[in-house]
Amino acid sequence: MPVHNAPDALVRTLASIHAQGVDCQVFVVDDGSTPPLGMDAAPCRDRLTLIRLDERQGVTAALNAGLRHILAGPIEYIARLDAGDEDVCDRLAKQVDFLDRHADTVLVGAWTSHRDRAGKELFVSEHPTSWAGIRRRMRYRAAFSHSACMLRASALRRFGGYDARYDIAQDFELFWRLAASAPCANIPEVLVARIEEPGSVTVSRRARSAWVRLMIQAKYFSLADPHATFGIVRSLLALMVPWRLVFAYKKAVHVIR
Repeated sequence: MPVHNAPDALVRTLASIHAQGVDCQVFVVDDGSTPPLGMDAAPCRDRLTLIRLDERQGVTAALNAGLRHILAGPIEYIARLDAGDEDVCDRLAKQVDFLDRHADTVLVGAWTSHRDRAGKELFVSEHPTSWAGIRRRMRYRAAFSHSACMLRASALRRFGGYDARYDIAQDFELFWRLAASAPCANIPEVLVARIEEPGSVTVSRRARSAWVRLMIQAKYFSLADPHATFGIVRSLLALMVPWRLVFAYKKAVHVIR
C-alpha cells in the first residue's frame, strides 16, 4: 500500500484489513510524506511493516519498493489495496481460497463499489470472470480494479513487477503482461469499497493516464484480433469526452461492465 500525505485514509484502510480477521502481513510504503507517517496507534500495527522513502518517488517506485521487501521473503499471495479503500465481505479469505483452489491462476480480482464521502454507493465496477473475457476486456480498458487484486508472488518473480517506465497506468501494463501469459480471474462479487475523491490522482491525471493506456494498447496490438483495433478507436474517442460526463454516465447506469 503506497501512501503519500493521507494518514486518515490510511487508518481507515488498516481498520478494514484488521476487521478481516485474516493472518496477514501489511506493508505500507510512505512515499515521502511530510511529516512522515506515524504508525504507533494504527490498526494492524503488530503485523505492519513501514517502508519509508526519503523523498516522493511516485506510485510506481513506491509499489516496487514494497514488492522488493515482500518478494525477498516466503509470502505466497500479495493483495493490493490503496489508502482510503476498504476491504469488505471477507475479501482476503475469499481470494486466498480462490487461489488455493485454482493453482494455475496468477491473479484474481473482484468487483468494486465506488462511493462518495458519506458512504453512498455511486456505481459498481464489474469485471469479466473468465480468462478469455479478461483478455478481451483488456483490449478496451482494464479488466481488474487494481486495489481489489491478489497476485501470486511466484508470478511476479517470473514476469516482473511494475514497469518503472510508467509513472501512471502501471497497473494496466502489469495486467496485460500477466493476462497475456497465464490464467487470471475475477470473483463476481464486490469485495472492495472505494471512495471517489474529486481531487484524486485518478481524476486529476485522467488525460495523461488515458494517453499512457493508449500507448500500452498499441504495445500489445494484434492485427489478428479485431478487438485490438476497436479498443484503440474507443480509447481515442474517450480522450475527447470530459471526465464530468464520464462520471455522470457511471452514476446514471450504476453498474459499469
